[in-house]
Order: sequence, then structure tokens, then C-alpha cells
Amino acid sequence: MNSYTYILFFIITINITAHAQEFTDLTQEDRQLISKTSRDYNICVQQNAQSQLDKFADIRKVAAHAVNFCEEQLRELKEKLGSKADSNFYSGFERQLKNRTIKKLLPLLMFEKSSRQNSENGS
Repeated sequence: MNSYTYILFFIITINITAHAQEFTDLTQEDRQLISKTSRDYNICVQQNAQSQLDKFADIRKVAAHAVNFCEEQLRELKEKLGSKADSNFYSGFERQLKNRTIKKLLPLLMFEKSSRQNSENGS
């Protein structure tokens, strides 16, 4: 390995350690709130996307609308963690949650949209 690889590895290790330390500072109540909020947010996005599927031709717009609609679900968590953790921790968590939700949502929307179109064409 060259020296750049070692430097990169060192920087990544420091970054991971810093995030792990921030997460270990959370109480059990905070962790439960994170889990509940994540679950509720995912449910909200999926339900909203299903109900909006016929209103948009592009499933990416459906997903974006659902994510924006359910933004309120994250407010309590943001207020609670914002005072305890580094703001980078929360913003990273929120970005990861949204990305994970969208990655799970898009294939479901593609399948549902395709199924609806096939049933309309077959009728």
C-alpha cells in the first residue's frame, strides 16, 4: 500500500470512530425513539406513495412527494437529538434514513405501477 492509502484509511477510521462515539452517547430512550421514528417514517412514506401512485407518471416524483409529505414524522427526533448530538450526526442519520427508504420504495412502486397498468390493459 502506498502512503495515500494509509492516510485515507486513517481518515476513514477517525470518522467512523467519531460517529460511533456520538451514537454511544445516546440513551436507551433515544435509541427507542430513533427506531420508532424510523419505522413510522417508512410506513408513512410507503402509504403515501401508494395513494399517490396514479397522480404521477414518474415513480421518482411519487417517491419525492411521499418523502416531502412525511417530513413531519422526523421533527420530534430532530428536536430531541439536535440538542444532544452533533448536528452532523442527525443530518447524516436523516440522509441515510431517507436514502434507505427511497431505495426500498422505488422497486415496490415499479412493481405496483406495472401491475396496475397490466390490470388496466387486461380489462
